[in-house]
Amino acid sequence: MIGCLFLFLTIVTSQTLVENLYKKIERTKGQITIEAGAAVVHLSDDELEFLLYNSDSDWFIMFYDSLETDSFTVNNTWNMAARYIKHEGYNVTLGKIDIRDQRKNFIRLRLSKYPCAIYLAEEHYYQLELEFQMDEILSVIRNKTYLAYPKKELPLSTRGIFGLLSYFRVGYFIAGFIFIVALTLGISKLIRMKKKYKATIIKKNN
Repeated sequence: MIGCLFLFLTIVTSQTLVENLYKKIERTKGQITIEAGAAVVHLSDDELEFLLYNSDSDWFIMFYDSLETDSFTVNNTWNMAARYIKHEGYNVTLGKIDIRDQRKNFIRLRLSKYPCAIYLAEEHYYQLELEFQMDEILSVIRNKTYLAYPKKELPLSTRGIFGLLSYFRVGYFIAGFIFIVALTLGISKLIRMKKKYKATIIKKNN
């Protein structure tokens, strides 16, 4: 039962994380112009981990340190590039993650310097080498030159519950949870019946 409870809590936590992530994504689809609008999704480590193994769309993720002197300029440039890309109708999403307090995936993806950026692809990522100039970022996305950068495999050990989410909907998880609970209760009942039967046989023999 403890295992079932743990599974249930993991499912609920994961579902909440995914829902919050999609809400952030939806906010970038609102009224965004070149002059105004939040076009970049600010990610947490857990949200990025989910995207690494479950994203079915094009994502460009920037890693930065909010306490660095160039952080403000880099963020403004990244956000402005996202506005241009959205305005031009490209079906891509730009995200960012502050490695000051969200450093896990920066390390696991073997990134060594910041600011830096990656492009997510199925089972892989491309490590982009950018100077974070507006024209450069737009050119990389418009011309798809990001595919010319080093292609690397994702680390396998971060899949966990997020790997399962890529194959099953939450409904299947709930059904699985109910099945496990029912199975556990059924096995417990069989064990009790077996003990009761043995006790009856012993009593008759005596």
